[in-house]
Amino acid sequence: TNNVCNQLHLPAQSGSNTVLERMRRGYTREAYLTLVDDVKRIIGNDDDYVAFSSDFITGFCHETEEEHEDTIKLMQEVKYDQAYMFAYSMREKTNAHRTMVDDVPADVKQRRLQEVISVFRTNVQERNEMLEVGRLRLVLVEGEARRKKKNDSGVVVGRMWSGRTDQNKRVVFPSLLLNDDNDDDDDDDFGWCFTEEEVKP
Repeated sequence: TNNVCNQLHLPAQSGSNTVLERMRRGYTREAYLTLVDDVKRIIGNDDDYVAFSSDFITGFCHETEEEHEDTIKLMQEVKYDQAYMFAYSMREKTNAHRTMVDDVPADVKQRRLQEVISVFRTNVQERNEMLEVGRLRLVLVEGEARRKKKNDSGVVVGRMWSGRTDQNKRVVFPSLLLNDDNDDDDDDDFGWCFTEEEVKP
């Protein structure tokens, strides 16, 4: 339907079944991937694909290198378009606080977090180049962007606007020209069209 954006937030937290069990998440890696595959099969295609976002925590109690690698492999398989990634920190009044020990060293948590972030950035860059560059997208304009349009000398020559695509990706683009009688042939914008200059995950 045109009323619903093609973007789903599916918090994974980890790609390891043993970590998911310790977190008491209530699902397995296999069940999660089945859900992702079902969504892609029912909704997604090359032109109007479904974008997935997720949450990931590195260094949960007792997390091993093998369990961390399971998370890396999950990210490589799903290829998320957005992700919220954090190193684990113990919170009071949780099951982990009552029953587990926060035993993964801080430097290990941070190293694993950087690895997760690196994989995400590589994947999202590849996806944007494959699925977004050169494509025309419907954008919901949210307002004027902080960035301004500048000439080669760095002088501000126009306003920029910011909005979201159907996949909830932020787009920054030059101001729209609404006056059809404008005969300035040097301008890059024409009528209702806009030139997409930047896509940010």
